Amino acid sequence: MGLLKNCGGIISVGKNGLFIQDGPSPAVLFCTAQRDQIQVRAPIVILSPEAGSFPSLILPDNSILLVDGQDRLAAAFAATLGLQVLDYGLSSRATLTLSSLSSEAAAVCLQRPVKSRKGNLLDPFEFPLHLKRSYPPDSLLRFAGILILSENWRSTENIIF
Repeated sequence: MGLLKNCGGIISVGKNGLFIQDGPSPAVLFCTAQRDQIQVRAPIVILSPEAGSFPSLILPDNSILLVDGQDRLAAAFAATLGLQVLDYGLSSRATLTLSSLSSEAAAVCLQRPVKSRKGNLLDPFEFPLHLKRSYPPDSLLRFAGILILSENWRSTENIIF
């Protein structure tokens, strides 16, 4: 599909360790909690509710964090790192949310401006995700966040997920 080929590093931090995809290659590296310094250029980091178990995590200064807006522990952890945060959720307070959701489609809504990985300011907008089946809203929002931050959301127009 190639949607994630230009996303750079994608890191998911949670109780089972770290999942890292760096660069355009399909190579994947899974790390345990012992690894506390990440050496990936401008990664998009997804903090799960268990991310608080990584108090010594060191990320590059240009990392962007995707955080569930309802997860106070991950939000507090993100705040201690002093990095750009994109919060997502079904709340009207979330920067990234869904304006509608069915088993066939989701309308993703960016409610406030954010900076992309490339440093471009992205103004609020909506875009559709066409779906083959139902997905959990938080999974759709994390995926949409990666697409938005890497400026790849336009590529989804004719794709059914």
